[in-house]
Amino acid sequence: MHADDRTYRLLVQGLTEYGICLLDPDGKVLSWNSGAERLTGYPPGDIVGRPFSVCAPWAERIEAGPEAADWIVRKDGTRFAAAVAFTAVTDERGAPHGFGVLIRELTGERRTRETERRAIADELHDDPVQTMVATGMRLQLLAGRIPEPDRAQVLELGAAVQDAVQRLRALVARLRAPLPEPDPLGEVASEGECADA
Repeated sequence: MHADDRTYRLLVQGLTEYGICLLDPDGKVLSWNSGAERLTGYPPGDIVGRPFSVCAPWAERIEAGPEAADWIVRKDGTRFAAAVAFTAVTDERGAPHGFGVLIRELTGERRTRETERRAIADELHDDPVQTMVATGMRLQLLAGRIPEPDRAQVLELGAAVQDAVQRLRALVARLRAPLPEPDPLGEVASEGECADA
């Protein structure tokens, strides 16, 4: 083994935050780094030689392309959101030899985005919405004390404030809702299907 090959292997194996694997042209796993093992729970001996679709049921047909979000199924049957990128691997003549795969877990990023969304929702609810509710109540009181035609204008303004409050409350509810899960190609295999694959 050349020094460059050894260094490359050490680099790939040392990247534990990212799953890196090599697939043959049929989608069977040829190599599996320690990051892929950490993310999926599959040690190399349990996955090398098997189809990548064991942990990515949506990947029955593999094509090179940009990173896309989907589910990866762990050995224990649980799943996690991941960004997965496939890169075609060719030899010096351009003949296909398979695919390089990079797997990046998105679960932490999703939690961070949800936390940020909920913080924005709380801030909207606690300050602007409450201020607008109080303003709407004051306008209703004021409308009871002034004569027409000014009363109608104040009531109209109060109705506009209440409409804005309702729209803001709907926005707050959407911000507090969990983010949709990345499952663009349908449900992944059940736990039993994964274990038997």
